[in-house]
Formats: sequence, C-alpha cells, structure tokens
Amino acid sequence: MSVEEGAEYNFAYVMPQAEGEPVRIVIPTQLQMGWTESPSYFCAATETARDIAEIYAKADKLEPHYLEEYTKLEDDFKHLPSGGLSGDLAHCFEVFVDDFIGAAIPRTKEDLTHLSRALLHAIHDIFPASPDDPE
Repeated sequence: MSVEEGAEYNFAYVMPQAEGEPVRIVIPTQLQMGWTESPSYFCAATETARDIAEIYAKADKLEPHYLEEYTKLEDDFKHLPSGGLSGDLAHCFEVFVDDFIGAAIPRTKEDLTHLSRALLHAIHDIFPASPDDPE
C-alpha cells in the first residue's frame, strides 16, 4: 500500500546508528504502522517471518547476519560459556503486529547467536534491506 503523495514526510523517522555515524532519515513511500489498514497487512507478513525463523532455528548452521553484533551487547551474553550449539535448544519466537519477541534458555553463546541469526535472516527475507544501503 503506497503512502499518499505529499504525505510521506508525516511518517519520517531517524534510523538507529552507531555513535559518531551520520544521521539517516527515512522518508517512507510504502505502508508504515499507524495507518488504519496496517495491522492486517503487517500481521500476515510478520507471522510468516516468525514461521521462517522457526525453520531456520532448526538448521545446523546459519550464515552471520550484519546486525547480529547488536544482539551481543548485554552482560548476560558475555557471561555465557562458549561450546557449540545445543542439540535441544529451548526457545520460542512470537510476534505482535510488528514486534518480534525471542525467548530462549541458552546453554552457550552459540545458542543465542544461532537464534539471533534465525530471526534476523527471517525478518530480512520478508522485509529486505534497501539495495542502496543494506544496513
């Protein structure tokens, strides 16, 4: 669903960036949350991404994702031991409209990294990054 011409600036937002990086402002031309029709469109797409993440989570190995470094910032992650992927990793992925939730009982750093990759890749499979600026 396209944004009405001239109304794009009503929905502009600033992308998060690392400290010291230039500010990037997004001017959307397509459906964003907040429009009357948004929830039904987003729910169908985000629930599909969640289902894909579940499939990816069962994979033996996933390629690194360029955003995964932002999932490893907390002390809890730093205190987990290394040691490979657990065979019976308990986890749950849920989604509410456009909010993805991942919960896990990890045994190793690799467990959380694997689940982060599964969710990030699934989201970008459904909502690909801009070809002009993949980040």
